[in-house]
Amino acid sequence: MRHKGFIPWDDDLDIGMLQEDYDKFCQIAPNALSKEYKLVTWKTDSLYALPFGKVYKKGTIFQESKSYQDNKNGIYVDIIVYNNAPVNSITRYYLINKLRILERLILMKNHYRPWMENDKINWRKRFIYLPIQFLSCFFTRKYLVNRHISLTIKQAKTGFVYGPASLKKVPIFQRKNLEKTSEYPFEDTKFAIFDKAQDYLQVVYGDYMQLPPEKDRQNKHQVVKLDFGKEK
Repeated sequence: MRHKGFIPWDDDLDIGMLQEDYDKFCQIAPNALSKEYKLVTWKTDSLYALPFGKVYKKGTIFQESKSYQDNKNGIYVDIIVYNNAPVNSITRYYLINKLRILERLILMKNHYRPWMENDKINWRKRFIYLPIQFLSCFFTRKYLVNRHISLTIKQAKTGFVYGPASLKKVPIFQRKNLEKTSEYPFEDTKFAIFDKAQDYLQVVYGDYMQLPPEKDRQNKHQVVKLDFGKEK
């Protein structure tokens, strides 16, 4: 919204879907995508540890320092899912925090390293994750993933949905605002964004039209290996 395209110190654009559309996409995509691309979720790949899907370009490598080092997946786009949210705010609070705990446990089961920052250890984060890493030893990855899925799919379709539980400030939307979209410029093309996107940006980023301090203008993905593959 601020740059009308790529943020100079970032490198991607995310795609978001409502829960029912995401479920359909996961069913259709494996056969509908061209052979150059592959949908990966934590159901399809035992090395994958995130609660949303990615579409990868086959034959490429995009390896991040925080991810499991043997999991050299390709250049990708995230497919974020906006799940059904309970109407009651207290019920929402407990649901989101349960999901946060499960997501961190799954990260540990998949040997992710959230404490890595530019090839250095953030010791504060390392100590925070030590008890989570210990607790993860008592559960199988399959149990944790299935528990996360059961918590999300059992939520009834209401007038509200929530964004990624991993965010510090989890955005809660009225469903009708995500169902209505309009086109917005991005580089030399346009993409559909949901209605009242400004409200989302304010919740997550505050005054999003102001540039962050220079020290915060850094790429969060921390790429350690990049390969664009063979040109055709």
